[in-house]
Amino acid sequence: MVVIATILMANPTFRATVARTDARMNGQHFNATNKLLTSYEGATGVKTGHTTDAGYCLVGSATRGDRSVIVAVLGAPSDQARIDGASALLDWAFAQ
Repeated sequence: MVVIATILMANPTFRATVARTDARMNGQHFNATNKLLTSYEGATGVKTGHTTDAGYCLVGSATRGDRSVIVAVLGAPSDQARIDGASALLDWAFAQ
């Protein structure tokens, strides 16, 4: 998932799309389901997902200065757990 996200984030249109915190379509307003975008400083995307079998998943990205990091959390037990997991991974990566 991280390799795919790395390739996709190189595309400016994709990068701008997954960084949006809201969207409008047919007169309706939708908030992003990726809560990392509004809770983690420097978050830039990418995608959330959930199924009963897979649990709560998130491929997240963030940028600080000239450094960008992409992480994946798969099989988390809740939405908050995937955000917490991604935040912890990002914090660790930026500390290296």
